[in-house]
Amino acid sequence: MDVLRLVTEDYELTVRADGVDTSFRKASFRSLSIESSTVYSFSGNNDPSVQLELVGCNQHELKTELSSYVLNEDAHPVFFENKEYFFDIIFKQKTDVEPIIYTPLEDVKKTFISRKVQGSYFLTGVINYRNDIGKSEFTLRYKKEGIQISHVLYFEVYPVKLDYRSDYNEILSDINKEFSSLVFDILKKTYTGFNNGNEIHNDIIWWGVFGQLYKQILLSSKLILSKPHGRLVKDNFYSKGDRIKHLSYSLEEQVAEHRQNEQKYYQVEKKTLTSNTPENQFFKYAVLFLHKKFGTIQNTLFAIKNIKITAEFKAELEHINEQFSIIIQHPFFKQISAFKFLKHESIVLQKASGYSGFLRSWIVLKKGIDFLDGVNKIELKNIAELYEIWCFIEMKNMVQTVLNKTPEEINLAEILIDGFNIKLRSGTKSKVSFKKDNGDLVELFHELKFTKKLEDNTLSHTINQEPDIVLRITKSDLY
Repeated sequence: MDVLRLVTEDYELTVRADGVDTSFRKASFRSLSIESSTVYSFSGNNDPSVQLELVGCNQHELKTELSSYVLNEDAHPVFFENKEYFFDIIFKQKTDVEPIIYTPLEDVKKTFISRKVQGSYFLTGVINYRNDIGKSEFTLRYKKEGIQISHVLYFEVYPVKLDYRSDYNEILSDINKEFSSLVFDILKKTYTGFNNGNEIHNDIIWWGVFGQLYKQILLSSKLILSKPHGRLVKDNFYSKGDRIKHLSYSLEEQVAEHRQNEQKYYQVEKKTLTSNTPENQFFKYAVLFLHKKFGTIQNTLFAIKNIKITAEFKAELEHINEQFSIIIQHPFFKQISAFKFLKHESIVLQKASGYSGFLRSWIVLKKGIDFLDGVNKIELKNIAELYEIWCFIEMKNMVQTVLNKTPEEINLAEILIDGFNIKLRSGTKSKVSFKKDNGDLVELFHELKFTKKLEDNTLSHTINQEPDIVLRITKSDLY
């Protein structure tokens, strides 16, 4: 069935899927306000004639026909987890080159094919969001009459087994209390807004925020370089009286007093305009830092072997790197010395053109992401993985409450690829241990393996097993 249609002056996008009515019915019993729980947004076109149509709904049921809806206003979800959605795009106008679906995921991009029908393009492909719930976007890029156009449809992918607005956020909150960086992962099909006022230490959080700010950073940098702030500084030199062009009142008196001594040198104060100011020293330091940080994470990202990145996404990252390289190689920086510190608050950094925008972006990247009002795209692990982690954490908290003791040992998160892929350690490496007063040992494992071979006091008499959670109690009086 058709679930969504977007009509512009250049093309028509239709999204269809089977079984969406069943998913909607299940989700509606979890969320009583599902009829007005989401919004659909569109960017890249100022044409007011853009039309949105959704399959209608009536309480817990979806209708069979499409109805008109208004962008950026309350609506109901039609995208759900673990459903295959077919995207069909029919162009009504001719384009200069073949249109493309932009996505950093190679697996998604390769599902789309295009063909030319009577001079116009037709694109079709399928996306299954699986357990990746949250905000998502569908980006179409094409060129018309020499102008590059990028259109983005924003929407949310909903779960069917929990309330997206309350249960999901509660799971994230509970996990975040234990280890804040665990829920973040890169290159997912969906993302969600997440506020965090602490300084950014995790690379992937920094990367997500940087992705929202780099255009502003580059623009601010170019503004600064086109018209850098300068400052008059005093410079003293010595000269004979007859060579001084402009005499101040005090110098005039000195020359008159020693007019008999033609060889006398007088101290002259000269004001010169310099760009080597604390503000420009800070600018140089910050740009070099950002370029180095970006390059480090970019190289780490490219080194991940089990993730395929599209050529377009690689090209975009390389373009960003080139833009920063051009800036840091600007001759302006040759006259700027190393940055030490700012003695006081700078009006230039707060209000001057280019400087104020650059400073704001710098503060966001260094201090937190709450400045962006929750609109940052921070990639999250899918709901199935989050739920498994949440259950383990809740079991740990329950045991801790029953025993009224804090753990003797906690060995949970394994950070791979410098913070990009973060997951729970499996087997005996993922363990929380408690020691009772009587000597009993209480251990909680994540995915502890039981094989036919006796290892670490574990044995399976049937087949190899690996339960998600294992609670093991070793009595002290048995030995």
